Amino acid sequence: MFHFGDPVQTARIYLDSAIAAMGPGVEDAHIEELSEQDVLNLLVYSRKAFFDAEKDRVPIEVAEVLIDWHDAVFYHAAMASKSFREKVESGEALFWPVGGRHKENIDKYKRMAARAGLAN
Repeated sequence: MFHFGDPVQTARIYLDSAIAAMGPGVEDAHIEELSEQDVLNLLVYSRKAFFDAEKDRVPIEVAEVLIDWHDAVFYHAAMASKSFREKVESGEALFWPVGGRHKENIDKYKRMAARAGLAN
């Protein structure tokens, strides 16, 4: 795929494509105003967007935007859903973390889930 323009715009194309391909959209609202289900759906969409972009070998700047978005959604998902947070902390929900399945990255998401639990 040919990549041009602003990395944020390119990342948005990947996210919009993931949402269109996978099913119910997400309400057009700030993430803090979304329902728990919408946040969890958005987490799935953001993962797909990252993995699709990775498969297409996007420039690192685009991948970084997608990781930042995913991490923000991940944090909100952990805040919104106690069951999701518990699955992350136990290791059950980390099938293939964005950024790679290595100890440091898995630990990053476990710490993020723990911080979200403390923020509640």
